[in-house]
Amino acid sequence: MLLSLAYLVALLPVLGLTGLVAMAAFSVLYLNGVAPDRFEVDDLRRQQGPVLPDTRISGLALLIGFLILFFVPTGLLHFDLIDKQVSPAAPERLVLQSAGLFAALLFLLGLDRGLGGSGMFPWGGAKLSRPVFAFVAILPLLAVVVTWNRHLVEGVFSGALPTELVAGMHQLEGGALWLSLGMAVFIGPALEELLFRGAAFAAAARMAKQAGHPPFFLAVVFPAVAFAALHPPTVWLPILFLGLILGCVRLHGYGLRDCILLHAAYNLVAFLLTFPSF
Repeated sequence: MLLSLAYLVALLPVLGLTGLVAMAAFSVLYLNGVAPDRFEVDDLRRQQGPVLPDTRISGLALLIGFLILFFVPTGLLHFDLIDKQVSPAAPERLVLQSAGLFAALLFLLGLDRGLGGSGMFPWGGAKLSRPVFAFVAILPLLAVVVTWNRHLVEGVFSGALPTELVAGMHQLEGGALWLSLGMAVFIGPALEELLFRGAAFAAAARMAKQAGHPPFFLAVVFPAVAFAALHPPTVWLPILFLGLILGCVRLHGYGLRDCILLHAAYNLVAFLLTFPSF
């Protein structure tokens, strides 16, 4: 046990250094390394600092949204709409999870529009080269974080990888496999980004602005922590790291498009690496 704790303490500076290098590479290749479009240059001349959404979502409303996210899948399982023993990777289970995300988004969007808010889900329109360069920057560093996470989970905490979702994918065949992959790689990232870098980001940025604080901690860190908490504990470290990167994209970018593309690309690579036969 003492040896494991010593290993963990020795590992923390390496993880911190990895994060700093990742942020530096990301800043160069995403924020500064790709020339902005003309409309971005004009907008930057008119406005100082990041573009924050105009929303009416409060912290309480966001909490209710997260409760909806949790209780909708749980309630649907309670009514025995599907077999409770079905694999976590089965399409019907992924549909239940998506239903929770969709219900939470519908509640928050309806409330925001009803209170006169706008701009909670900006799409953006910068060059597509930005998310491509950002993905090139973060992919090797995410691989390092995933490697260290495996050391932590299996070496220090005696956990097991891969997660039930990834392991369950190996058991699917035919149409069920492709349907689950499509939902996990495309539909899931889109809904998660709309919630965490859309609604949660907007509400957190509003609270930071009302308190007179810079938006970074609340608007970037809080959604990233909530995003990681939605996943199994064995993958909290890489998911938290991904959430911070996506939060920076949302803070300094011009919408959710790049966040969705980066998230989908990360999921696609992660799943392809677990299926070498592809």
